[in-house]
Amino acid sequence: MATATVTKTTVLTKDVTFSLVVWGFIQDDVYGFVIPSTLFGVLGALASGAALSEKAPLAAEVLARVPLVLAFNLVNILIFDMSNQRAPESVEEDRVNKPWRPIPSGRITTEQTRRGLLFVLPVAIALNYMLGVHADALLLLTFCWYYNDIKGNDEVCRDVVIAICYTLCNKISLQIAIGTDNAISANGYAWIATISAVALSTMHAQDLKDQEGDALRGRWTLPLFLGDEAARAIVSLLVPAWSFACALFWGNGHYWVSLPFGLYLARRVWMKRTPRDDKKSWKLWCLWHMTLFALPLLGGGAGAV
Repeated sequence: MATATVTKTTVLTKDVTFSLVVWGFIQDDVYGFVIPSTLFGVLGALASGAALSEKAPLAAEVLARVPLVLAFNLVNILIFDMSNQRAPESVEEDRVNKPWRPIPSGRITTEQTRRGLLFVLPVAIALNYMLGVHADALLLLTFCWYYNDIKGNDEVCRDVVIAICYTLCNKISLQIAIGTDNAISANGYAWIATISAVALSTMHAQDLKDQEGDALRGRWTLPLFLGDEAARAIVSLLVPAWSFACALFWGNGHYWVSLPFGLYLARRVWMKRTPRDDKKSWKLWCLWHMTLFALPLLGGGAGAV
C-alpha cells in the first residue's frame, strides 16, 4: 500500500512539473496570441450572417469547434516558444527580462527542450492535418523557423515576421471556426488584413518593457531602433486611429467599442514609462486589440468590400 501511494505521488508530482514547464513556455503568449487568435476566429465565425465567410455557419457548430481552435493555437504557440527560448542568447536575455521562464529558472535544460520539440512538432503537424489546415500551418512553421533558428527575431524585420505569423494564426483560427467545408469571403480576408496591419504598426508596445534585455542581446526592436520616444509616439497616435478605422470598416457607427479605450491606452503609453508600467500597458494593448474583434458581431455592412 505504501509503495502504491509513493508511486501515485511521484506520478502526480511529475504531471504537475510537466504542466508548469509547458505553462512557463507559453505563459506570456497565451494572453498576447492564443486568446486573441482564438477569439478572432470564433467571434468572426459567429458574426451575423456571412460577414466573413461564404456561408453563414450555425452558432452551435461554431461553439462546438472552439476547443479545436484553441488546441491549434496552444500547440503551435508551444512550438514557437520552445524554439524561441532554447537559443543561448534567448536564455541570457531571459535571465534579465524573464528569469521565471523554464530554462533560466532551471526547470528544464536547452537539450531537454530540443528533445521535447522532437515530440511536439510531429504532434502539431498531425493535428494541423486532421483539422484540414496543414498548408497554412506549414507556412506558419516555416516562419517560426525563420524567426527563431536563423535569428529573424534579432533583425528589424522581426515585427513583420510576427505580423505574418499573427495573420496566419487568425486566418487558420477563422477557417477552423467556420468549418473546412466553408470558405473565407473576400470581406473576411480584408478584415484579416486590417487586423494584421493593426498588429504590425502597434504591436511593438510589447517591446517597450523589455528594452534592457533586448539591448544586452543586441536585438533591433523598434524602440531600440527608432528610440523610446518615437516608438511610444507611434503607438499613441495609431491606437486611437485604428480604433476609429476598424469601426469605419464595418460602417456600423460603434466607435464606442474601442475608441475610448484606445485613447486611454494612448495616453498611458506616452505618460507612464517605467518597465512595470510598460508591462501593464502591453496587457492593456492586448485587451484593446481584442475589443476590435467584437465589431463584426455588432452588424452593419463592411466598408472595405
